[in-house]
Amino acid sequence: MNPDANFKTTWSSIFSRKGGSGETTRLWDDWDDDSRAAVLGKISFEPDELPVLLANSKAGGATLLTTRRLICDAGSAPVREVVGVEAAKFTENRKDQLTELDVELSTGRLLRVAVESGPSYFALWSVLLNISRRNAHRPSTS
Repeated sequence: MNPDANFKTTWSSIFSRKGGSGETTRLWDDWDDDSRAAVLGKISFEPDELPVLLANSKAGGATLLTTRRLICDAGSAPVREVVGVEAAKFTENRKDQLTELDVELSTGRLLRVAVESGPSYFALWSVLLNISRRNAHRPSTS
């Protein structure tokens, strides 16, 4: 299994175990052809890059996690740059009403990711935490 396929399998498994698909946040393979085609019309993948999950938030636009990139309305970044993730700080919502995650990048930049509240929110959070922890243990390349 190549590294991209391995990442997709691992992150899909974490997402499913930690809450799974909702109405607007699903594993890529769980979306219908029309929804996937709408995203594919805007994004081109690198060789071997695989889509993992798509969140179509009504409030914050689409978020796509691939085996190499995190792409959202706030911008995009290679997943190797993800070093932290937490709930957006400005909210006064209860835990089950949270809809935004702040993703910290190694460059110091933050990406705000919108996702539906509930189990899918925590499932995506868990995937991003796994990515940030993997990156923390990866040797730096200088």
